[in-house]
Amino acid sequence: RASQFSLLLEVFEAAGPVDRREAGVRAFAIAMRACSQLRDGRLARWLMQEVHDCGDLAPNTRLYNSYINCIGRSDGWEAAQQAWGEMRASGVSSDVVTFNTLLQVCAREARGGEAADLFQRMQDQGLEPDGTTVAALIHALDK
Repeated sequence: RASQFSLLLEVFEAAGPVDRREAGVRAFAIAMRACSQLRDGRLARWLMQEVHDCGDLAPNTRLYNSYINCIGRSDGWEAAQQAWGEMRASGVSSDVVTFNTLLQVCAREARGGEAADLFQRMQDQGLEPDGTTVAALIHALDK
């Protein structure tokens, strides 16, 4: 775990900013995806706090999607739902990827009711489902 964390920090530091805001958020998104592979929600939370603490970086939809994915994979549905709440409270809008990520967490945990609610909410927001949406919804409802 320690060597994986060290490697993650090396990659993160090597991504050094060109345009501090865009490159910084992009670097955090890359680091967040690595956290997801490690299923390390603790590190993902730390990274998100670092983004908020930077002051000049604003989390975007892409970063939050990576964050929700990591939290969902490491800590499950309730934690993913909380991360999504943080996203909305920050004024960052959800997209199809956000809903697909949440639906995949529902599918992993056999939460068909929550998946159906998410799908309805997605449609209410005018977002068009894609193949991933349909597959995750079917998988969640099938359990």
